[in-house]
Amino acid sequence: MRYDFLLVALLFSMGALLLLIVVFSFTRRELMLGFVLIGLMALVNCIFLFGYGGFVLADDESAMLVFNHIQYLGIPFIYVLWFFVSVQQRTRRRMLPMKRLWFFLVIPVLALVTNIVYPWKAGADPLGIQKLYFISHTIAMEPRIGSGYDAILFLKGPIYYVLMVFNIIMASLSALNYYHVYKRSEAVYKRNLLILFVASLVLMLVIIIPLSSRNTAIIDTSPLFTGAFALLVFLALYKYEFFDLIPFAYRRVFQGASFPIFILDKQKTLISANNSAKDLFSERMNFREIVTLKDFNRFDKDFYQCLAENGEYELEFEVSGKKRYYQVKLEGLESNGKRHIGYILPFIDITEHRIEMERMEKIAAYDDLTRILNRRVFYEKASEAFDDAVLNKTPFSFIMFDLDDFKEINDIYGHQAGDQILTEMAELIACNLLESDIFARYGGEEFIIYCRAREPQDALRLAEHLRKVLEEHIFDFQNHKIRVTASFGVSGPKKQVTKSFERYIKDSDDGLYQAKSKGKNKAVIVS
Repeated sequence: MRYDFLLVALLFSMGALLLLIVVFSFTRRELMLGFVLIGLMALVNCIFLFGYGGFVLADDESAMLVFNHIQYLGIPFIYVLWFFVSVQQRTRRRMLPMKRLWFFLVIPVLALVTNIVYPWKAGADPLGIQKLYFISHTIAMEPRIGSGYDAILFLKGPIYYVLMVFNIIMASLSALNYYHVYKRSEAVYKRNLLILFVASLVLMLVIIIPLSSRNTAIIDTSPLFTGAFALLVFLALYKYEFFDLIPFAYRRVFQGASFPIFILDKQKTLISANNSAKDLFSERMNFREIVTLKDFNRFDKDFYQCLAENGEYELEFEVSGKKRYYQVKLEGLESNGKRHIGYILPFIDITEHRIEMERMEKIAAYDDLTRILNRRVFYEKASEAFDDAVLNKTPFSFIMFDLDDFKEINDIYGHQAGDQILTEMAELIACNLLESDIFARYGGEEFIIYCRAREPQDALRLAEHLRKVLEEHIFDFQNHKIRVTASFGVSGPKKQVTKSFERYIKDSDDGLYQAKSKGKNKAVIVS
């Protein structure tokens, strides 16, 4: 029996079925998610199946080489297209962001090009870049498959292995995508998604098994696997979305949404809520009673008025003992005739966004190294405190200090030691200040403190205390014991404020330099 003829019959039959899928996918008008990609997958598999079928039927070396090149017009793109399908199913986006995904096509295109440059005719020995995908080939006979059956065995080149590893990664990522979709999907869809997940793993095994051989197989069964896989994908995804009734799908989407959604009538009375909304408000709202939009004021007194005036509102909510933030929008619903029929009220969880914004604000406010306020924020907070002190006639003072001979520390022990000392010093000083004091890095190794409700003489005593604390502290860096001192300048009004905010800062800076000129490690007050 000619097993090669049986194989070709299977290849051509499967290719014909996939060709129908190609025509069907590109001629349908429905906007089924993934239809275009499924059609492309079917197309490249058709090329693979028909190309390999011609390769098996070919009787001479040149014909086999030609059909080998034809099948490689499709082979490199099967796995990456399958990955794109899984991305589309996971993201539920009809248009993939190819500006971010184009680089996934680099290796398949490289494999295609390096295969194309391989010799097309018998007797031509590959040279140079022609050996990147296949190094060489030999003719082999296998009488067990069929009498007179000849095949070409290719010695695999480096790009061949690169493509195979790339395909394994694509299959793994596809399986991971379907696993994520499986976890969040309704039960009615889980079986089909499980099929796609398992199929991705099988595709990965189809590549891994033959990787141990240096030569290609006399009979390659992978076209049957990838062809059957393309058919399976089409059936699973087609049933997954297309045959479900639209109203049923809408209900599924509404109930399965991960964020709360309320539907209200024209009088702003609640008529429906999805599962997420019921879970969030189950202990705060009785859905068996008539609930109106004004009833949300029990959570936030400004909720109804702000929502009615602006159409949106940011709501702070406590869930399981943790604060959550929701962006709430009141969106009108209109019928096909543009007749107003009600409202939709989604609660979008923006907690992570708020946390990120607070983190960014903190980064902008604090010095990267010492984690105390930076100079810009010091000016904002201290000038505001200065204005309050002038208005309320309360005392205040400024302390500015600078580490003595800090350049020598950097030169001797390195900048890492200097950075550690600055960080540790800032913590040490902060522990000796009041919560009302404003402590900031002024620049380099220079720091400034605004002291609320502290007379200049009191600030001078504080500066002396900080000077001694710093003088007695031993910094440990990589088993090196390092001592650091600082010079302090103090300024502030004795009774009435007679100078500007900037002038008091300048006075404290002058006091610092007087302390430096008097031998360093001193505190000097400037009236």
